[in-house]
Amino acid sequence: MLDKQELRITCTSADCENPTDPTHCFKPKRGQPGEPGTCRECGADLIDWDRVHQRNLADAANTFSALENETFRRHMMHFDVPQRVRELAVRRGVDELYARTDKAVRSALKKPRSQNAYDGRQTPRETSESARIQHYAQHATATCCRQCVDYWHGIPAEDELTEAQHEYCVGLAWEYVERRLGPFDAGDPS
Repeated sequence: MLDKQELRITCTSADCENPTDPTHCFKPKRGQPGEPGTCRECGADLIDWDRVHQRNLADAANTFSALENETFRRHMMHFDVPQRVRELAVRRGVDELYARTDKAVRSALKKPRSQNAYDGRQTPRETSESARIQHYAQHATATCCRQCVDYWHGIPAEDELTEAQHEYCVGLAWEYVERRLGPFDAGDPS
């Protein structure tokens, strides 16, 4: 498992000065309104927030491309999935894996932010022994907590999620699972 001290990438990390591949952080700073916008470090304005906030799974390629502009999301999209996590996912099979992805996303997002003292800390990181592919998916797709869903997907942190919003978040996380498992035929869970 990755050593957290070696990793040093958090949800507020930015690498704006990288001359070949800059990445940013769009998470609003504390005390700022939850509206998305520019990079909190350098002010880069790269995301078509109106398009991402449409929450259209048919446009998931655009959403994934937008997420890749954020340092933490890009890290979660591309780090090496440990073999034990990959093997466990494959052993579980499509139906159980989809059910676990659905459960993880719904559990993390079920309460408004003000009713969850652990919001922002409830989804295991890749450095945790308890992290599974569905948790990596949540972090990569910003469906890990209400604050991330607020600024990335335009669902206010204090609102109850509708069934359609839950389904969108689960669908986006599932897309990540399908992309990352490579030769595993994740198929269609329905």
